[in-house]
Amino acid sequence: MRPARRAALLGATALTMALLAACSSSSDAPADEAPAATATATSGNGAKAAPASGAGVDDLDPADVIAEQTYTVPGSEDKVTVGVHSLVVKGDVMVLNLFFTPEFADHPKDEPISVFDMVGSAWDPSLVDRENLKEYTILSENVTTDWAADQVHTEATNGQPVLWWGGYAAPQDDIDTVDVRVLDELPEFTDVPITR
Repeated sequence: MRPARRAALLGATALTMALLAACSSSSDAPADEAPAATATATSGNGAKAAPASGAGVDDLDPADVIAEQTYTVPGSEDKVTVGVHSLVVKGDVMVLNLFFTPEFADHPKDEPISVFDMVGSAWDPSLVDRENLKEYTILSENVTTDWAADQVHTEATNGQPVLWWGGYAAPQDDIDTVDVRVLDELPEFTDVPITR
């Protein structure tokens, strides 16, 4: 073998070995050296845990609603179950979380159904404080922008729950519960707790 070719081959082998050493996994690092903090932590159920910044995701489960009722969509035979969670006050805002589960008889199984279709019209759930004769409605920045999930684009398929949320002003009085009026034609959810 010629000396120039042999030197080139040895150089290529040395370069390959150096690259492999540099690309070794962090598990090859000594036990007292922690790998760089680039991995995302996970909770016991596999969900991503909150990063060090404190950001996270609200943990709302449709199975954890505190009350629910089933109604027939006006003008149809389709049914919807609506469930309510406790209201949550964060600063000057109170958040209402509702889960809607449609059961539309003649609707294709995989075709989405909007909350707008589930309630049969545009709607504006309200919170009633009877003790202080006050009613809270969804916060609004202007005529077209509400602090709420979009009724048309919030969708679920038959038998699957979907979360709708709305933002309201925090209570002006020292109260622990409100009544939640979802639709005028439905009984109210009474004494829904407020958590702070």
